Amino acid sequence: MSSKETKELILLEAEAIKKGRSDLDAIIKKHRRERMTQGDKFFDFWENKVIPTFWIGLFVWAMLAFLGLVQAQTLPLPQPHPNVAQGKRLFEKNCAGCHGIDLKGSDKGPPFLHPVYESAHHGDAAFQMAVKHGSKAHHWRFGDMPPVPALTSDEVVHITSYVRQVQRQNGIN
Repeated sequence: MSSKETKELILLEAEAIKKGRSDLDAIIKKHRRERMTQGDKFFDFWENKVIPTFWIGLFVWAMLAFLGLVQAQTLPLPQPHPNVAQGKRLFEKNCAGCHGIDLKGSDKGPPFLHPVYESAHHGDAAFQMAVKHGSKAHHWRFGDMPPVPALTSDEVVHITSYVRQVQRQNGIN
């Protein structure tokens, strides 16, 4: 540190003492900013703005990625083009025993042709979850639905499209 800089700091400290000790840090920072070269300003900006912003962004991205992975594992993504005819065959083979061949239910399971199963109340994801994990009885007194491990999530998409088509034909949207 040169003698000129030392004198300036002594004057700054004296000025800070007059104003009150709390201003000393602010005055010294102001003095340093005034004496910075363009290169110093660039590195100061990089160190105080860019790097912290990068780490915050990386953290947010990591959290969103983590939450996305958890969600992707819990709710399988449907295939883009469901096949209603295939859904009907799969429904008849795997679901009709309880929900009725005509979707009107049976003594073992509830009807899908009921407003409680419209898409606004039980969305397509509810079908996926019920098939994968089973479902506790909550609207009807048929008992809990067990999981159906033989069905894949893609097959459930086909079944759901079939159920939704028959619901629409019966005025349930």
